[in-house]
Amino acid sequence: MTDIYLLRHAETDRGKGLCIGRSENGLSKTGRNRAAVLACWMKENIPDIAEIHTSPLQRAVDTAGIIVRRYSLICQIDSALTEIDTGIWDGMSFAKIREEFPEEYEKRGQDPWHYRIEHGETFEEAGRRMKAALLHIAESGRTVLVVSHKGAINALRVSLEQAEENDILNLTCPNLSIVKVHVDSNTISLETEPYRPEVLLDDEMTAELWQKHQTPEHVIRHMQAVADYAMEILQHTAGRFNAERIRKAALLHDLDRLQPHHAAVAARSLQKEGFPEIAGMIAGHHREEYDPGAALSDADILWYADKCVLEDKVVGIGERFAASRKKCKSEEALIHHQRRYEKAVWIRNKLEEENNDETDQN
Repeated sequence: MTDIYLLRHAETDRGKGLCIGRSENGLSKTGRNRAAVLACWMKENIPDIAEIHTSPLQRAVDTAGIIVRRYSLICQIDSALTEIDTGIWDGMSFAKIREEFPEEYEKRGQDPWHYRIEHGETFEEAGRRMKAALLHIAESGRTVLVVSHKGAINALRVSLEQAEENDILNLTCPNLSIVKVHVDSNTISLETEPYRPEVLLDDEMTAELWQKHQTPEHVIRHMQAVADYAMEILQHTAGRFNAERIRKAALLHDLDRLQPHHAAVAARSLQKEGFPEIAGMIAGHHREEYDPGAALSDADILWYADKCVLEDKVVGIGERFAASRKKCKSEEALIHHQRRYEKAVWIRNKLEEENNDETDQN
């Protein structure tokens, strides 16, 4: 039995809007910095990695090189782990590909799993190649890190039936995301979808997400105020909540506020970015349901902090709900409003109980 951690390389200097296969592409400064952060996290959280294998492409080799130093290992280069061969399209912009190869581009879109770009390989072939490579690597019986590429990793995921063949072009696999694989008796099973350790979601990445989603300034100020107030709340909770996760979720909970059902939209976005726990918190920050007998969760702290901030000002829940009640235009809306108010009161009371318990213990 062998555990293998598949890692997509760090961010590169170029690539946006380009069809990058096996053409070389160096790591950006941001990519190197984040790879160093990830290396520290991995050594602490996955200390039993005994081998590190990498694609021969420079972006993968450089990523592996940063990590391998933390483990004091020798990096093994394996050409079978390289990116899918995109043939004559490699390095071209997708705009130019659509212009010069309109029929071929359309055919690829219709059957991406089996389509072969001239002088390239199919995703199906890449998936088989990756499966064979992992089975060979697993023969050591050791815990292994494999540094590879988005196309190759996603081809493996489809070949192992984690996704449908026709979804191959829509699958996400962010830079420095991890997919855990288990190999037992020549059978490969995927244990996770691509995820990124939350330590990578720093203020710089948060700002990048705001820019990517075109989040308005006034919404950003609201989220910052919610994050600050959540941290103030947590000063009186004896440290039993995940403060960093709550702060990060608060800074992104209204990422897509201008879109309908924005909580669900933002949650899907964060899931694709590789942060499932934060995505789950954001998905629930409008939910009315609660269990009166349950203990408070991280999600409840985010929910309550959001309800105590009107735009970018902290207010009491009475003022906050009085303002939102004016927007209710139907009886049904008023019922939902009342349920949210009752949940806010429940959380406030639970927090007061915790504060009193902490005071008694001191």
